[in-house]
Amino acid sequence: MRSFMALLPYSVQRRTGSPVAAGKRFSFWIDEASAKRKGLKQERFWQELKAVDVGDLAFMWLRGNAVDVSTAMHSRMKDATSHPLYLVLKLNTFTTNETNDIVLVDAARFLKLRSPACTDMWFVGLPHLLVARWVPGMEGPVAKILKGHEGWSGVLSAYLRGLDFNHLQGIASSFEQELVGEHVLSMLSFALLQGGPAIHGDRSSTRNRALHENMCRWIRENYADPHISATRLADQLHASVRHVHKVFAESGTGMTFRDTVQKVRLEMAAQMLRAPSAPPLTVAQVAYRCGFSDPAYFGFVFRKQYGCTPGKHAFAPPAPTNHAA
Repeated sequence: MRSFMALLPYSVQRRTGSPVAAGKRFSFWIDEASAKRKGLKQERFWQELKAVDVGDLAFMWLRGNAVDVSTAMHSRMKDATSHPLYLVLKLNTFTTNETNDIVLVDAARFLKLRSPACTDMWFVGLPHLLVARWVPGMEGPVAKILKGHEGWSGVLSAYLRGLDFNHLQGIASSFEQELVGEHVLSMLSFALLQGGPAIHGDRSSTRNRALHENMCRWIRENYADPHISATRLADQLHASVRHVHKVFAESGTGMTFRDTVQKVRLEMAAQMLRAPSAPPLTVAQVAYRCGFSDPAYFGFVFRKQYGCTPGKHAFAPPAPTNHAA
């Protein structure tokens, strides 16, 4: 097990000393944080990263301040050949998907991580042998969201949320380590089957699902822009506005483009209202930062969504978490 904790000024310093573990697990984080140092808003910046191998599975737990990281290479937590896929689970934060949702990503592809309020997540590197056994046929880029409160993906999410790092570190029996890997991959396999033909399905529907996820990702990256529109998204993707609306209509979520934009803005506003800042942000400031041009309208839709005013939400106690640190 290795851990990394730093309290750093604006200029993120590089750590020197003992050699980094095989796989250079920390070089990814340090390099990317350094590249983004001008964007850090905190006067003091901290991140904690812990990593441990359980058999062939690679677990990494990351938590700390808000981050905005875009990589120019694949993550080096593990070699992409030996660990072709990652599971990414957010705990107490909203990044590119909702809290407790899981994202299955290709280890050989670029990674973008945005966490405006705080960072608290698990990365699980899945070994090639288990992937080939449980989810064969995974070819090409993978970026699939598994909902954290539905069916087998909810079971998998609950299992990962309940992980205790010290317990993982203490598993010495090779038999128990193997069982952990089989358990995680079996639940992932069931979740993928339950979620539809994600592997051997119709190529067109697979492309539409991927396109819908890309569109939602674009919305999450641009939610603060008050002029965000389906037309701008269509221009970004070199598609027609009609096709944008068609993809949302056929996504199975029951949400239009406009619904999705408002949902993302409200989720981000809920996070900002409770995020510590000096001085505290006003409701109007949060509204403007989340793309609402009218604070009164923001208050109306926020109360409709959460059942309370933004001001009351800001001082309400956070929901309890079942994560064991």
